[in-house]
Amino acid sequence: MARPASTGQQRGVLHPSFQSEAGMMPFSDRTDLANIQHAFRLLTSPDSETSALAKSLLKRVAEWKLGRPALEEDLAAYLSGKLDGDFARDGGDITSLWSDARNVSRRLSKRIGVQWVHNPTLGDITIKLPNAGKTPKEISLPAVARDPGTPFYIILIKKPNQGKVYEVTCRSKSFNGFINSGRYMRFADWRLIHSARLNGLPLIDVIIDVAIPIENRLVAFKDARERKISKYTPLANKLREKGWEVFLDAFLVGPLGGWDNDNEKVLRALDISPRYSTVMRKLSSGLGISTWSI
Repeated sequence: MARPASTGQQRGVLHPSFQSEAGMMPFSDRTDLANIQHAFRLLTSPDSETSALAKSLLKRVAEWKLGRPALEEDLAAYLSGKLDGDFARDGGDITSLWSDARNVSRRLSKRIGVQWVHNPTLGDITIKLPNAGKTPKEISLPAVARDPGTPFYIILIKKPNQGKVYEVTCRSKSFNGFINSGRYMRFADWRLIHSARLNGLPLIDVIIDVAIPIENRLVAFKDARERKISKYTPLANKLREKGWEVFLDAFLVGPLGGWDNDNEKVLRALDISPRYSTVMRKLSSGLGISTWSI
């Protein structure tokens, strides 16, 4: 058995469960999103005093940065993280909720296209996102992530290993109902499916050939092990060239119940517990004897 040493980032987990994954947003993105939502809800609060105070404080912070009176469109540009024009002026930065929202918006604009815009018709500030049809209060990273036009989806689909299964499974809601509840399948299968879909199964990086040489002195076992290792060395080298970590060895038992002590390192490579190793030695010897009788 063999597997790559690393399958890369498992971006599929950030997609919603009905699209076949766990709906778990990266913590940094969750924090950034909460910051933007908090700032927006203050500016659009149904309480007029709250919204007026929030806008007044935002205007004061923007004016400190600009070094001049701020217009409505300047407030949107400030929150979007604009760095050219008057915003390129040195100094004037004040640490506040609004400066945090500005920094966060600049980060997310590169990832998912977040932008603050001024609506001259309504005379207010709103948030623009690439996934049309979402109002700012409905914005969430799960909603953004499932949009086929967002970088999250595009990056995942382009991955040669992790994207190929997801491209199929994300298209049907009915085949992904088990993701959260685990209904209609065994627990062992439920634990397996998440890693399997992302091509990240924790397989052991080993190539092992089981051989049963006749007990013609110790040299027979030694020669058999060397032949097996020599036989599979080219395959192991090819896997290593592809970046895989490979353990290569032989597992020898004799048809008359002989056991090669060099098998112990194979047991350790397979991470077999000491207790079961004792049982496995006896089972292997019994298997060797059964081949003799055949």
